[in-house]
Amino acid sequence: MMQPGMKNKTILIVDDVIDNIDILIGILGNDYRIRVATTGREALDQIRRENPDLILLDFMLPDMSGYDVCRAVKAEEESRGIPVLLTSSYANIQNEEAGLRVGIIDFIYEPFIPELVQIRVQNHLNLYAKHKELEDEVERRTRKIQQVQDAMIASFAFMTEARDQETGDHIFRTQHYYELLAEEIYAHRPDLFPFEAIKPMALSSTLHDIGKIGISDNILLKRGPLTFEEFEIMKEHTTIGGEILRKTSEYLANQTNDFLHYGVEISSCHHEKWDGSGYPMGLKGEEIPISARIMAIIDVYDALRSERPYKPSFSHEKSISIIFEGDGRVEPVHFDPLVLQCFENLSPLLEKISSAENPSQYIKENALSCQLSG
Repeated sequence: MMQPGMKNKTILIVDDVIDNIDILIGILGNDYRIRVATTGREALDQIRRENPDLILLDFMLPDMSGYDVCRAVKAEEESRGIPVLLTSSYANIQNEEAGLRVGIIDFIYEPFIPELVQIRVQNHLNLYAKHKELEDEVERRTRKIQQVQDAMIASFAFMTEARDQETGDHIFRTQHYYELLAEEIYAHRPDLFPFEAIKPMALSSTLHDIGKIGISDNILLKRGPLTFEEFEIMKEHTTIGGEILRKTSEYLANQTNDFLHYGVEISSCHHEKWDGSGYPMGLKGEEIPISARIMAIIDVYDALRSERPYKPSFSHEKSISIIFEGDGRVEPVHFDPLVLQCFENLSPLLEKISSAENPSQYIKENALSCQLSG
């Protein structure tokens, strides 16, 4: 008896013998949607257009073997999970072994016995359906974990910014600036980091100043310039932040935590400078992790564009001028030349985001990529 929900399942029969096709349609046609292909290439085209739920694949086809078809099916991300059953006119242990190695999941031999064909097909469809359910559940739980992780990171970032009298938009902006700049750098130098690292790095960038929670209010919130001694204490937020995230990363040592790895780099090194004049370690050039070299220019740009207790908000034009021409505190030699060039390429877009009345809304409405707020 066919189980509920099987009527909408699609079976692709791949065979160049019309009699075999007719027999299999007679056995399965009343219970499933049937698609037919008579060559391997035709079968692969159909699979790409409409992923079937199961494939009945003849051993010998005019243009390629069933093994070759199965290899091609298993090589594609979209189709590799589809159960493939090999149909053949004779049983052979060597052929079965070879078939299992390429991903054949079962074998049906001629002459076809209707009851056996129906049972094998239904069993494998059931297994495939359960497998997809498990995959969907894993994906759902992974998304949930990711949402919780993102929320926790955002909470830490907002907590830090609340102490520094900044707004949530600062966090949203800098993360988005970071992701755009990382994508631009990747387009020019894909050898510097894998594309998959861009989102974890951008997510980590929101924690670049987490170490400020260890700086006293009389220094952190001071209106006016810091004394030399006060600035030396302020510098400690890099080592404090790096240590916080390093300890968190060690606590999660047996789990995937790329964002914490990048978080340690960014929080520790985002005030290092290309010419070696930065802090806390005085790293120079490529000694500075690329994740931190990106953050360095993003942090300076957003600081220039933001109102602070000791300065007004500068225009985009003035901020760009300071970054590219210098003002005594900020000099072009402080930044990785490649990062600086890519930043210049993005300057018009950064101006639009930073000048928007509601940057968060602007980013969402223009389908830009960063998604801290979901």
